[in-house]
Amino acid sequence: MCHNIHLFSPSTSRAIFEQAIGRLVRVGQTHTVRVYEYRIPGTFNIYLADRNMQKAIPGLIVMICTGLAPVLRNDGFSVEGWVIRDGNMVFLQPGETV
Repeated sequence: MCHNIHLFSPSTSRAIFEQAIGRLVRVGQTHTVRVYEYRIPGTFNIYLADRNMQKAIPGLIVMICTGLAPVLRNDGFSVEGWVIRDGNMVFLQPGETV
């Protein structure tokens, strides 16, 4: 059974990416599936993939905030003070600037 997949172009949607991998991860697969994704900087496909990631960031922030909501007390919650720095969410200390 095939257990390696080589992706030479980033897919335009996450669903297509997952479907390609899902064709290998199936009932009866006994090997670890390895995914090799090749990305060539400066190509149009990379531009599209980067743009799609940028468009996904606001939705990701909403998902994170929604995920925090169930553990909050009734006295409220503020997202003020949180920033994304080098791809990570960081809480600013008092007096710290962006």
